[in-house]
Amino acid sequence: MAKLIRCKTCNAEIISSTKICPNCGAKNKQPIYTKWWAWTIAVVVVLAIATSGNNNSNTNPNTNPNTNSSTNSSTNANTGANTNTGANANTPPASSNAQQPAQAPKSNKLTLEKYNKIQTGMTYKEVIGIIGFEVAPEVEMGEAGSEFYTVSFRYMGSDQVSGSLGANASFMYQNGKLTMKSQIGLK
Repeated sequence: MAKLIRCKTCNAEIISSTKICPNCGAKNKQPIYTKWWAWTIAVVVVLAIATSGNNNSNTNPNTNPNTNSSTNSSTNANTGANTNTGANANTPPASSNAQQPAQAPKSNKLTLEKYNKIQTGMTYKEVIGIIGFEVAPEVEMGEAGSEFYTVSFRYMGSDQVSGSLGANASFMYQNGKLTMKSQIGLK
């Protein structure tokens, strides 16, 4: 049996699936909260807001921004404690331990020549050895040190890359190995 509702215009009883009231001709729209796609969008928005709040808010105060390190191990100057959160020295650093240089040295810009030397399967340490400097992770997924820990880094801006306006390069690592690389506009 069909569910009966009241027309919002004339208050006549109509079947809920009716698009137009047979009594007054008014449209019978379903409220937006009853549509499945509205709930899907709401969940995606809430998840995006929840995950964006964890964006580099836990930076290490003992990190020297001018250090050119090629590993993710950093030692706390006061305690001597190793703060490495990765599985090994080849694992990309978690955002809380990443070196964040304000500007790459002029001779250490990422060029197309350096980019072409980088191959999938290389470790984070090997890639940084070619590029010559580190940047903070752009995206992190999973738990640092786990098999599925995934980190993405983006090099962009005239202080980090050599190329045309808007030039940038992205590198994605999973389980300590480069799985994907992309670039646009490098020279």
